[in-house]
Amino acid sequence: MKTLLNRIYYDYLVPSQFDRYEELVRLASNAGYLQTSLRSFFSSIPLNGAGPQKVIVHRHDIDTDVCTAKKIFAIEKKKKLGIKSSYYFRISTLDFAFMREIEEYGSEASYHYEEIATFAKKHHIRDPAEIMKRMAEVRAEFVNNFTSIERRFGLKMTTVASHGDFANRRLRLSNTEILKDKELRDRCGIVCESYDKPVKAF
Repeated sequence: MKTLLNRIYYDYLVPSQFDRYEELVRLASNAGYLQTSLRSFFSSIPLNGAGPQKVIVHRHDIDTDVCTAKKIFAIEKKKKLGIKSSYYFRISTLDFAFMREIEEYGSEASYHYEEIATFAKKHHIRDPAEIMKRMAEVRAEFVNNFTSIERRFGLKMTTVASHGDFANRRLRLSNTEILKDKELRDRCGIVCESYDKPVKAF
């Protein structure tokens, strides 16, 4: 299976690139690519290589600019393109009305989490060993945030995506460390993290 992972950082997408993005997805559509969300890819396409031979998984991280995300979403909704995507929102960019609109269309809206970075900054921690000692507290914060967002959203979230922060670079510790806990994943109903090896393998 030929699979591309398309990840867009909205901090850096300038207005002049909207036309280029539309051209890209239109060319992919004309070339026969299935353009889908991470949730749909993970749940409905067998990982043994069966199914469509050409797939683009669209992942959009909403780091700061919801307005830009809405413009991208408008492009993806255009007739004949048939694009579905995953949109991941930080706590600071949550827009529940927009998230529900994304889901109603058939794309995915979920959580762009960063609890390790947030915890480190809040407690002025620079030593990764100290974070690991307090990982139970960090994971409790994740669960609290995840369930609170889900409750306010009114829909189940099954995939999440780690956000990268300067604090993570300083610690040399990714937020994905939080999800290295099967019990936490099961408790929250998370079936896939965007950096999981089965996803990255494609």
